[in-house]
Amino acid sequence: MDASWSLLLVTAVLQISLGLSTAPKFCSALHPLEAHLNFSHRLQYLKHNFPISYTVPVHYEEVFRVTNVTRLLIHKGVTEASLQELWLYINKEVLKKILQVLPQKHPSRSYVQQLEHLLGLIEQLFPQPKEDEWPEKIYQIYTNVMDPYPAAWKKVTPKALLDNCLRVMEKLFPCINRKRKRKQSTDLSA
Repeated sequence: MDASWSLLLVTAVLQISLGLSTAPKFCSALHPLEAHLNFSHRLQYLKHNFPISYTVPVHYEEVFRVTNVTRLLIHKGVTEASLQELWLYINKEVLKKILQVLPQKHPSRSYVQQLEHLLGLIEQLFPQPKEDEWPEKIYQIYTNVMDPYPAAWKKVTPKALLDNCLRVMEKLFPCINRKRKRKQSTDLSA
């Protein structure tokens, strides 16, 4: 991983742990992940480097879309914080499944490993939840994802899984979404 990204993450962790951050809690730590999830990287590493129509078998719940987040927010007891934890957990599992199908010398392997590393660093910022504190609906999704023998697997392209990762991150962490909107408005005005 690039040394500047590591330095940025260490700085973010220190700022958050010392209470020096003026940005929302996880925003500065999410920016390196957002940068790695840019469209050109997802296209190159998760579409062009794979055979046409290549899919990865995942649990139904691991196809975590913005519409899922919107529906879950309607349920009583489901908070944005619990959805952020669920987003992190689901995407760590998705990356594990993608890595399982990649040969050791595959050109996309290092990219997926970098994403997995960044999610691991972000996970360190989350307080460790106790399973009995999770809302029932979130716990149900968590246990379904943990099931090694689901009733049915859903086959999804690796790029679609990480497209969902980025879109849900934008929904759950408003600072990411604001930054992208500002960049798009700057690009349009230029």
